[in-house]
Amino acid sequence: MAPLDQPGVGPHLAPCGPLLLDGRQIPPSPAPELGEHTDEVLADLLSLSPPELASLRGRRRRLTTTLREGTQPPGGLARWGGRKGTFTDDR
Repeated sequence: MAPLDQPGVGPHLAPCGPLLLDGRQIPPSPAPELGEHTDEVLADLLSLSPPELASLRGRRRRLTTTLREGTQPPGGLARWGGRKGTFTDDR
């Protein structure tokens, strides 16, 4: 076990890696924050450019705001699944 300062959690003891490198245990490292690698994954797997990622983020913000306000989904979202985050984009 070794001390670890995890953002959002604070300092605590965490297990070290199971392997030894040069006779020493690998110290623990913080887990990624929620969404920390989202842009990298989307860019790599879906071949999205930075402007396309920005467009997706903007559409997500509009959808989230719409859900909070209890209004109809934004234009282009013709079918709404009725549950938070489920929609079909007919564009």
